[in-house]
Amino acid sequence: FGEAINLTPDNVEAYYNLGNALFMKGDFDEALAAYRSSLELRPTAMSLVAIGDVFFHRGEFDKAYIHHQQAADLAPDNYLCWSKLGQTRRQLYRHDEGTEDIYQLTARLARKSLVVNPRDTTAWLVLSLALAYQELTDEALLALRQSIEQASENVAIKYQTALVWNALGDSGRSLDALAEAVRAGFSPDVIASSPE
Repeated sequence: FGEAINLTPDNVEAYYNLGNALFMKGDFDEALAAYRSSLELRPTAMSLVAIGDVFFHRGEFDKAYIHHQQAADLAPDNYLCWSKLGQTRRQLYRHDEGTEDIYQLTARLARKSLVVNPRDTTAWLVLSLALAYQELTDEALLALRQSIEQASENVAIKYQTALVWNALGDSGRSLDALAEAVRAGFSPDVIASSPE
């Protein structure tokens, strides 16, 4: 990505992708700098989500919340923005009424996306997590099953599956999913820094 940035210094995607690579290595400070460069070139909801994710994994939930809220404001129909906002709010306020509202909205938006693209594994996974946080276990498990069936080899899906199992209160399956994610190449640094 460095070469792409050198050749095209206004390449938003190159900075964003560089940030993703650095984030997955656990280099949160450098990832933050790359995401901020991307954001300065062109504000996008995903850059704001990524910056919020860095703060989330550094335990700076107030800053994470601000960026995730800005992302949701910029892309109000994006289920992923709302999911991230809900996860951050949950760290700040646990499970208050506002957090519950965010998870309900996240589930509605994910379902809406699935009407358009029923093979959207991220939407299935986000739906599963939102339902799990609402303690709708059976529905969460159905959505999780859809996600796993469609992208069983996706490393990020393996990690997110662990978060769903954790939200459902099944620490054994959560730990199994984390171990599988690490074996498949997911960053142990990102796992270790997750407050979940």
